[in-house]
Amino acid sequence: MVAEYQGGAELGLGLRDMSIRFGRGDFRVVIALGLFLAGGCQAPPPTPVCTTNCDDAEVEPNNTFAVATNMSLTDGARIISGAIDRRGDIDVFDLGPMSVGDVVHVRVSDLSGSLQPAFAIYNQVNELINEDTLSSLPSRSGIVEIDHVVRADSDPFYLATSHNVAGFTSGQYELDVSVERAAATPEPSEQILYLNFSGGEVDDPVFGRFDVGPFDAGDIDPIYEGQTEFMIQAIRATTEQNYERFNVTILDSINDGPMPVDASEIVFGGFNDLAFGAAQDVDLYNQNHTDTAIIFTESFEVDLFGQPPSPASMSVAIANVTAHEAGHLLGLHHVRDADAIMDEASPSFTLLADQEFISAPLSTSIFPLGNHNSAALLEVIVGLHPSPIAKTQQTIEPPPELMPEKNRAKCLNCVRRNALINGANGLGTQ
Repeated sequence: MVAEYQGGAELGLGLRDMSIRFGRGDFRVVIALGLFLAGGCQAPPPTPVCTTNCDDAEVEPNNTFAVATNMSLTDGARIISGAIDRRGDIDVFDLGPMSVGDVVHVRVSDLSGSLQPAFAIYNQVNELINEDTLSSLPSRSGIVEIDHVVRADSDPFYLATSHNVAGFTSGQYELDVSVERAAATPEPSEQILYLNFSGGEVDDPVFGRFDVGPFDAGDIDPIYEGQTEFMIQAIRATTEQNYERFNVTILDSINDGPMPVDASEIVFGGFNDLAFGAAQDVDLYNQNHTDTAIIFTESFEVDLFGQPPSPASMSVAIANVTAHEAGHLLGLHHVRDADAIMDEASPSFTLLADQEFISAPLSTSIFPLGNHNSAALLEVIVGLHPSPIAKTQQTIEPPPELMPEKNRAKCLNCVRRNALINGANGLGTQ
């Protein structure tokens, strides 16, 4: 495994190229981080000015759900104005009650200053249910908008606005916010997840090309030589246990033949020094039923876990990351809780435990407010399993009392978000 750093950052716009050799082959991914160092004098913070309807201006403080500005959409539409005037400033608006089938539209109608906005939508119990937090990046479209179909009744229903994750920007905004009552009737839709242990290719426009051979447990560490068949079955069993409540069918390339045309694929193999896995995208509400993820099985180095895990325990760790990447393909975001499958950054040994889909604090790399309930979202996205089976009891070896705080990110998706927060303007491949 090779990690090479070339170049460096300089005042203005500089590039640091990080070349990483994945797996035991010759293929590479080059991640280009554009680092911008801001300098000079700062203008005084803007004063909120309502230019359209002064009754629809934010009322400070409104940075939490408890003090949200009342902007109920009783008449179906409003123009909401406000300002983001300091780092971490959040404006929260109570849009009133929403019912299943309502469609909420949020558009930017006017901006001033340097503001690059981000939006997030929350339900009545302060859980994120939709967002657009990256579109305003210079490398993206710049058009920040949300069209959200309400999947569960909520009273109240919240809209939050801030600057995007790439850095502090400030200015005034006006938003066109409207609701179409009972305009749609969304239904959950079953998803097939295909676990590909036979080798394959992942060609991602952001993270690069990965071409891996058949899964071999011995490639993780020589202590797992001869355990390939056992670990394949154990990884599948734990992945099934993680999704057993939901209408998700798990198939694999060893036991079930070729991949169905309507399945999302998860490829197993290769090495990445930054993360255990990568998903093609966070596919909000599972619009794409045939997307792809990869689990870098050779990244599960035994010294990250304090002591070498047994084949059964290592299979649990790999399966937890499998369920995590599949969660992104279904539309789930990162949270901050070591017991959660969608956790982003806990020490590696926490993967040896029986993680679950739960409600937990939302990762601040997404939006610095509220929680994210992955179980509730899976219920409205894919539905509950029509014939639920009894929960399989996992046999987990207790970790030693003193564990090293060694860590590898669960997935490259959070590495990318953190790069944006630290000032990067995007990732590229070569």
